[in-house]
Amino acid sequence: SLPSGLLTLMAPDLGRPTSQIGLLVTAYALVVLVSSVPLAHVTRAMPRRWVLAACAGVAAVATLWAALTPSYEQLMIARVVTALAQALFWVAVVPATAGLFPPGVRGKAMARLAIGNSLAPVLGVPAGTWLGELTSWRVTFVAVAVLSTIITVIVIVMFPSVAPSS
Repeated sequence: SLPSGLLTLMAPDLGRPTSQIGLLVTAYALVVLVSSVPLAHVTRAMPRRWVLAACAGVAAVATLWAALTPSYEQLMIARVVTALAQALFWVAVVPATAGLFPPGVRGKAMARLAIGNSLAPVLGVPAGTWLGELTSWRVTFVAVAVLSTIITVIVIVMFPSVAPSS
C-alpha cells in the first residue's frame, strides 16, 4: 500500500502512466495473497524470531532498493520482494505473538496486534504521501526502509526465541 498515495509523484519520475504505477500496488497485493501459505509452510520449522527478523530485514533492503532504482522494472521486482517479506511476516508474527502470552490474555494481545495492522495503512499512507509531497516519493521509501531496519534490530534484540508451532 506504500505507493498508493504516491502514484502521481512516481509516474513522472519513472516516465510511466499513473495506471502503470498502480500495478505496483496490485502486484504487491497479489504476491502477498498467493505466497502467504506456501511461505508459512516452508518456514514452519524455523524459529519465529529469526523468521521475523529476516522478513523485516529483507523488507528494509528491498524498500531501499525501490527508493534507489532508476527503472520501473527494478522497482516492480523490489516491490515483489517486499511483498514476499510482508506475506511471511504476517503469517509468522501472529503465532509468535500468541505464543508469548498466557491463554487468559492472548485474545487481548492479538486484538492489539490487529489494531496495529489496521492502523498502519490508515496512518502510514497519509504520512507517506505527505512526506513524498514535501520531498519526493523516494524519501518516503527511504524512511520506510529505515523504519524496517529499526524493526529488524528490535526483533533481534528484544523478541524472545519462540519455538515454531508444529
